[in-house]
Amino acid sequence: MNQRQKQALTIAAGILILALFLATRLYRLSEIPRGIHVDEAGMAFDALCLARYGTDRYGLSWPVYLTNYGGGQSALYAYLAADAIRLLHFSPTVFRLPAVMGGLLTLIFGSLILRRTLGTKAAWTGALLLTVCPCFLMTSRWGLDCNLMLGFTVMSLYALMTAVSSGRKRMYALAGLSFGVTLYSYAVAFMALPFFLAPALLWLLWCKKTTITQILFFALPLGLLAAPLMLMIAFNTGLITPFSTPGFSIPILPEYRGKELSLAHLPENLNLFSILFSHDFLAYNGFAAYGTLYYLSVPFFLLGLVQAMVDAWRQLPFYGKKDQTGRQDEQKSGAACPPASAAPCFPCSDNKGHAAADLCGRFFVLLWFLVLLFVGLSMSGPNINRMNAIYFPLLYFTIQGILLCGNAVHKRMGKRSLYIVSSGVAGLYLLLFLSFARFYYQDYPQQIYPQQYFNDSLIPMLDYIDEKFPGQNREIYVDNYDDNVVHPYIYTLLRRPNNRDLWLFEGQWDNSYGPYHFNLPDETDSGGVYIMYSNGIAMAALEQAGFTWEPYELWKIYWKPQ
Repeated sequence: MNQRQKQALTIAAGILILALFLATRLYRLSEIPRGIHVDEAGMAFDALCLARYGTDRYGLSWPVYLTNYGGGQSALYAYLAADAIRLLHFSPTVFRLPAVMGGLLTLIFGSLILRRTLGTKAAWTGALLLTVCPCFLMTSRWGLDCNLMLGFTVMSLYALMTAVSSGRKRMYALAGLSFGVTLYSYAVAFMALPFFLAPALLWLLWCKKTTITQILFFALPLGLLAAPLMLMIAFNTGLITPFSTPGFSIPILPEYRGKELSLAHLPENLNLFSILFSHDFLAYNGFAAYGTLYYLSVPFFLLGLVQAMVDAWRQLPFYGKKDQTGRQDEQKSGAACPPASAAPCFPCSDNKGHAAADLCGRFFVLLWFLVLLFVGLSMSGPNINRMNAIYFPLLYFTIQGILLCGNAVHKRMGKRSLYIVSSGVAGLYLLLFLSFARFYYQDYPQQIYPQQYFNDSLIPMLDYIDEKFPGQNREIYVDNYDDNVVHPYIYTLLRRPNNRDLWLFEGQWDNSYGPYHFNLPDETDSGGVYIMYSNGIAMAALEQAGFTWEPYELWKIYWKPQ
């Protein structure tokens, strides 16, 4: 096969993977997951308000962080969704497009990192697994702020590797900008990135792979973007008396959650690896039958992680020093090595000729994994969506383990055996994917319903009530016993966005506004319409008071004829 044919084959393979990625992400995007998650609904309405008015739903102009229901929510997803809404108008599909974009960032930059650090075979393997593994597929199909952190951290890691490789100041500035934007993707980034960047940059300085000037170019955009968030933390922890900020707003959160990271949580989080590879208590994060990366990946991950740790250990200063011949060989290979007088460090190249930035990249991925693991173990209630950024390192070490197995088979059994084993592993992943896809797109919407925190019936039910009682202006009371309709007011605002002004004017938030009441009245309103779920006592009282009812999916609608 000549060079032109290889290039054509590469392009064709890339197009096929991209087509599979888009098909698995865009197919029934508005329908699966079924309904709208309560935090997704809050994000969607804030995005709609930003697109229309330049404020969040509470009227704060260009907030750096969203108030949501009081505990806060990162703002990057809302701003991306607002841009999509301006271009394409509002719909569930449009609102979920930034999640697809985040998944695409993971695919592109994850493959580039794998190619830079582990080689071309690793890049193609990674591209396929990034497309078909459940955790990557599921998180790129619905609009939660944390789902962006994975893609933006992978992009930032690649930008830092590129900056170190090139040594160009503008690349350091671009990497700093990327990390700064990542801070707005999810609050976990506030905790994880300082623990990652501080040792990473100090290590680069110690190894003389970077300079103070280059770090300043990196730190300037990062610091400018981090400053508003630092003010937000200072305002909400009481370190600084809040003051107005020109051009953007900093919310004061009623339920600030800034103390969720503590080593006291360590004993209760010892099952973290089990959660990360299997599932947690939230059905929309993973399925026990498949796991997050498929259970087939677990032994490969363990092998790859052990190899990564051994490689890192061998580069420690006390493990051994290179001789002058080794340094000369590295310089011939084109690696940018530190001078002989420099402190021993992670090597500039290995015996297979990897470039300096390649092994820097390996170190960054390992360090990022360890930092995220520490944050997860120290977090109150870690789950899969909160820990989504760790899935690229998990996949990275899985692929490293697959390559190690392949090399061992090739060395001991020959090339033909390697093809047989590789085809077998690929076939197993393909079968797992086909089984998962059948379950996810066909069975999941029906079998796991109603799904906790997702609601798909309140908006169409309110439309049905309007059609059933035209022009009667009845008060509507929503039973608050359903865990799937938390903060039901947000769904009424999504249904009728122009009600925002009335909702703001009355200022009762979760209680009521206009004709909508999100709790039951002390005295029965004989002219009202009641949407009931599981409050048997209240339903019996309504029937005793002469109300009639009819079912609507899992609900009952009660009313008295007029």
